[in-house]
Amino acid sequence: MRLAAAKALFTKWVNWVKVLVGATPLLVAVYGHAQCFGIDYYWTNSLGGNWNNAANWFPNGVPGGNACDTATIGFPGTYTVVLNSSNVTIYALTIGFMSGTHTLVITNSGSLTVTGGAFVDTNGILDLSGGVLDQGTNSVVAGVFNWAGGTLGGAGPVTVVTNGLLQILTASSNLLGTTVLNYGTTTWTNSTANLYFSRQLPAAVFVNEPGGVFENRNGPAMTFAGGLTTPPASAGFYNNGLFRKVGGNGTSTRIQVPFSNGGTILPLRGNLAFNNILTLAASSVLQFPISGIQPGTNFGTITVAPASSVLAALGMPGSVQWAGTLIVGPTNGFQPALGNTFSLMTFGMKESGFDTGFLAGL
Repeated sequence: MRLAAAKALFTKWVNWVKVLVGATPLLVAVYGHAQCFGIDYYWTNSLGGNWNNAANWFPNGVPGGNACDTATIGFPGTYTVVLNSSNVTIYALTIGFMSGTHTLVITNSGSLTVTGGAFVDTNGILDLSGGVLDQGTNSVVAGVFNWAGGTLGGAGPVTVVTNGLLQILTASSNLLGTTVLNYGTTTWTNSTANLYFSRQLPAAVFVNEPGGVFENRNGPAMTFAGGLTTPPASAGFYNNGLFRKVGGNGTSTRIQVPFSNGGTILPLRGNLAFNNILTLAASSVLQFPISGIQPGTNFGTITVAPASSVLAALGMPGSVQWAGTLIVGPTNGFQPALGNTFSLMTFGMKESGFDTGFLAGL
């Protein structure tokens, strides 16, 4: 029964790759071997299990004996595969393929390098709970990528497509020398999960693309990893979609990497404190919905700190070059009373003003 299902999976996989080669050039690099010859392994245990158990794969063996091996986790059923061994290198990885939900967990002791890239299908879940995931070329997340600690590295990029989901959870997460392109949704949930950017080459870059949503539910700090090395000039966060803070009443999220905005920044709760470089393009939108008079609870705020650590230590606000559109207005039926004031932004010297402003109902 297991052998028959594995053969059916293989046939479906081959036909699917033929379609991709003709229809989706973005994914061809994930599966094109290009002078790399290994074994194509297919998971066959509907109960889940350990990556290193040869009996769980067809043909029997463990992916990674040859760096050109590929691994497909898509056997029908709902189960979890655990990788807890270090220095596993394969060429390509597919998670999620046939019916059910297929999860790969990389634990604290796990280390997986995928030189040709990975594909997480719509019913696939990749769970990086520690350890290292290093990917060599473009990897695609159409399902769910849970990042609960560990290092995401490699030449990249990692592309979260529309309807894909990246969740930054629990312990500290490291973004090490790779690029994330988010066309789907990224949520940053836990108040202890700092998002670290590497100081090394290649540059650590997060791009929230047009149509993408980056939702900060209570993330504490987006910052460079420790060390004295000057980060690459291109390292940082680039928002061309929607960046919103929705959680953490009265809390502050420190953005300590360069932040370039060409999309929308929407602080609904708490404070966004930009402690490095904040650049606003002409297409930039800053939007402040106000549902009451309590800052940090009924509306979010923005603070721009100075680049100088000396001025920051003195509590002096930083200068900023405003651009784009500012939108301020009541929401959820709130009606401001005469004399109400709302402190939305704190900064020092203003080098320019917004191109457009909308003050609705205030």
